[in-house]
Amino acid sequence: MWAMLGRWPRGLVLSRRGRTVGIEVNANSAPTVTRGFWTAVADLGLREVYVVAPVRESFPLGQGVEAISLGGLLERLDGAAG
Repeated sequence: MWAMLGRWPRGLVLSRRGRTVGIEVNANSAPTVTRGFWTAVADLGLREVYVVAPVRESFPLGQGVEAISLGGLLERLDGAAG
């Protein structure tokens, strides 16, 4: 976890079979990320990072980070698991 919304975490890191994925949850349909987000990504050495948000289509947020819907993320993770 790296970000807190009040007392609730809104980011997590999943690691399985040598693959590590950073995920942040954002309720905004036009999500942005903060300097703290970029610091966490760098500190954790993450190369695959998604911002889950209520978006219709995925789009890049920069430096390999992608805004994506929850369904899109599940498909992406499921497709790479095989």
